[in-house]
Amino acid sequence: MTGSADGRERTRIALLHAMSASMKPIADAFARSWPEAEYFHVLDDALARDLDRIGRVTNAISERIVALARYAVAAGQHGIKTAGMIFTGTAFGPAAAKVRRSVPVPFLLAHEAAFAEAAAESTSIGLLLTFEPSVEPLAADMRAALQACGSNAHLEVRHVAGALEALRNGDLLEHDRLIAVQARNLGASTIVLGQFSMARAADTVAEATGRQVITTPDRALAALRSQVERAER
Repeated sequence: MTGSADGRERTRIALLHAMSASMKPIADAFARSWPEAEYFHVLDDALARDLDRIGRVTNAISERIVALARYAVAAGQHGIKTAGMIFTGTAFGPAAAKVRRSVPVPFLLAHEAAFAEAAAESTSIGLLLTFEPSVEPLAADMRAALQACGSNAHLEVRHVAGALEALRNGDLLEHDRLIAVQARNLGASTIVLGQFSMARAADTVAEATGRQVITTPDRALAALRSQVERAER
């Protein structure tokens, strides 16, 4: 915990990013649901590009993520404690276990809480992703979430081609439109937007489909808050 100007103690949370587009969605989630917490960003935006080029999470990539997490912990060595962290990258799951062994605070991947919720509550799930290297690992993670809660829910997984490029080029409406078009092609009752950068499209997708839409930032933040508060009791 750390003190604020008004004398109240504040929790400091580290947000580790592989893509700058993930920063605003989680900042918005803090404003909505945990405004009293303090947070800071640690960004290596070459991670996503390197994964796209290499095609897999190598030991070197895992070590870079561990280094980000250790840096985030070190940011609390001057009387300000880093109480927990979220890694917002979605295609880097193989690095998670190594990070958890390396840091003494709660650590969550961006999609874990949203996937657990969808698996527990839905009879059919459509998982949409805009970063193609995320498709295979996140499909596996969703299947694991379904298995963990004994669900037989039907799963459809789709890559939304062109949406991430539109976002990177500043064409936000096209990004949202492409996701909504793909969502309409799904037969699932619940649509999961599997990346933080996709959360901005939630209202457009809900309006286009009339279905439940689950996004990752708010679920991740709620899950981390629960872990942090439990650890601090």
